[in-house]
Amino acid sequence: MTTSRMSRRARRRLLGVAAVFCVVFLASCRAILGTDDYKDSVDILCGMLARCYDDNLDACRTAVDTELSGAPADVREEWIKTFSDRACFDRCASVRRCLNIPPVCSFGGCGRREDCCGFLEGQTGCNALTKQCCTRRGSRCNDTQECCPGAGQCVEGRCGGVACGIPGSPCSIDAQCCTEVCRDNVCAETICFKEGFECASDEDCCTGLVCNDGTCGIEVCSIEGESCADRPCCGDLTCSGGTCIGAGCFSDGAECSEHSQCCGKRCDFELDACRACSEAGTSCTTSGECCSGLCEGGLCSDCLPNGADCTAGGPKCCFGVCDDPSPGDAVPGTCTPTCAPTDCSHGVCVAGTPLNPSCSSCAERVCEEDPYCCCQEWDSYCVSEAIALCTNPCE
Repeated sequence: MTTSRMSRRARRRLLGVAAVFCVVFLASCRAILGTDDYKDSVDILCGMLARCYDDNLDACRTAVDTELSGAPADVREEWIKTFSDRACFDRCASVRRCLNIPPVCSFGGCGRREDCCGFLEGQTGCNALTKQCCTRRGSRCNDTQECCPGAGQCVEGRCGGVACGIPGSPCSIDAQCCTEVCRDNVCAETICFKEGFECASDEDCCTGLVCNDGTCGIEVCSIEGESCADRPCCGDLTCSGGTCIGAGCFSDGAECSEHSQCCGKRCDFELDACRACSEAGTSCTTSGECCSGLCEGGLCSDCLPNGADCTAGGPKCCFGVCDDPSPGDAVPGTCTPTCAPTDCSHGVCVAGTPLNPSCSSCAERVCEEDPYCCCQEWDSYCVSEAIALCTNPCE
């Protein structure tokens, strides 16, 4: 029966109560399990399987009980001992280890990979067509019939003809390992966890999955402009000032500290965010808001900003004059500012006349970002820039 992921997780937690009881209230399950009292261990194991795999609890009890009841007493005793030593009731990672213990695991019939002895080390799988345990690529074989579909022929005692790396072997990529997990250039001891399994870190989960709140799943990431405080940024976006931004420059709305960081080349220091400049005719309060660099009568001027190409008979320059050495020809000149006299009559946190860059290191820093402040006027926007760019400038 198909259930939602949320309901599956709820069932897993509910059906794990027996296992939790054993951990919390019984110091050692082994201490209360006699050598023939394997039914208690079966209940614990099947409770964990129901929690981790959504197994049918009754069907699990029947299948595992059949395997154990038909085994010799010494085999059952060894299974119970190993079951306790490996703490099968701890979590899903533990129950996988205990599924890998004969006689619960099989060398014959199977319904899934975890039914086959050796699955945990990546050596075996379950043939979906024949419902028989098979040998995976790189593991030992006697003939080709033993090899899983897609594992290749049995050549020189290995399915596929090339040995895979056993746990602890050196590796450089996942495909070199029997477990298909290469961590820190060493083959991992066990196969990875699939979606929905409990995890402690991203390394526990299969490739393409991450550990989200203790469960393997698809990575949840933030798109451009969203917060990256609690989750990573998607794709090639980077986290800057708690916000995901595009590569190369910051888009409008992203946190900034310099004009050069913004794709629009304008950082609003009053908002500490990139913001597009206002076009001609748009309402304004300071010249720093305007693309032209000049706010006249509450509107951004359509004049040409400093450095723009100009001609003697064309639109006026916002500041200064058009340096056009050959009026009338096809080669334009450049708007060159004619700066007002500068002085050091006030501090960087006070609006007033343009300051000379030599007044202070802060004034020099602001003027590097916004030459207007040291040429035309040290307005409220220049004050905001000083507060943003300098350390404690108003003290």
